Amino acid sequence: MNQVYVERKRRTKQGRDGMEYAVVRGDSGFSFTIELSRGMDISYASFQGVNLSYLVEENLLPAENIETNEYRKSRFFFGLLSTCGLENAGQPCEGREGNCCLHGSMNLSEAKNVRIYAEGGKVTVEGGMENRFEKWKSLRLSRRITYDDSQMKIMVEDEVENVGEHDEQACLMYHYNFGEPFLETGCEMELPFESVVPKNEVAKKMYKELDVVSGKRDGYPPHVFYCVLEKDENEISAAGLKNHRLGLRACVFYHASTLPKMDLWKNFSKESYVMAFEPCNEFPLGRYRQREKGVAQFVPPYGKVKYVTGFRLERSF
Repeated sequence: MNQVYVERKRRTKQGRDGMEYAVVRGDSGFSFTIELSRGMDISYASFQGVNLSYLVEENLLPAENIETNEYRKSRFFFGLLSTCGLENAGQPCEGREGNCCLHGSMNLSEAKNVRIYAEGGKVTVEGGMENRFEKWKSLRLSRRITYDDSQMKIMVEDEVENVGEHDEQACLMYHYNFGEPFLETGCEMELPFESVVPKNEVAKKMYKELDVVSGKRDGYPPHVFYCVLEKDENEISAAGLKNHRLGLRACVFYHASTLPKMDLWKNFSKESYVMAFEPCNEFPLGRYRQREKGVAQFVPPYGKVKYVTGFRLERSF
């Protein structure tokens, strides 16, 4: 029977102390790191020493004073899983309610009441986050991450609760970011589209390369496609990426009942070689633009909404 090993640690980053994280390692050879001080997102992920995820490590800092300009610019980090929300998804924006930072404050929030349970080949990590901005304090998120080493599968279950007496807009988006060497020329994408729309003119020009994974290219334009994927009888949608050379397949899956949309983000430049599957409750137009277009999603007073995503790795497909 596979065993899973968990270590809870602290790191010092650029002279700032107290970054807490948990490292999960399985007998399968799969390992990943949960950033307890950064929204319980997942930074590093690898299989038998092969890196799977894209990571912007310089932004992996303690998230203090997020209402300052420094943090509004960008302290959002990219790892295997990086979460947008809860008050904003997309670019920084301004409205009558106030300013929203890039991708919201979820990724900048420290988990509270963290509990870790490990038995045999399975582990569960639980914790809760409150919105970091006082004006949207009524939204709270509880996260449970479960990992089964025999299946090399991570489940991320989030419950968003509105503790206030008015409807509260919730923006939620999950970035599952692939990096090299797993991401490389010739990887095969599995995208069972129900619909796909280029985000802008840049994406329209790249449409002919929609499902192509190329190598690093000078002047490659980062771009996004707005996607809706087919769902199975259980309302689960999934997107896959195969590396034939390594004999590995990665799959991102999500429950389409509350996460009906997905961004496909590609950036194969020499500076940032990355591709992401990004399930979301609505496309990341920014908090105020979602309202203008009438597509904003809300949690009712004293209500709860559950969001489920996951990551699975397979060998010898």
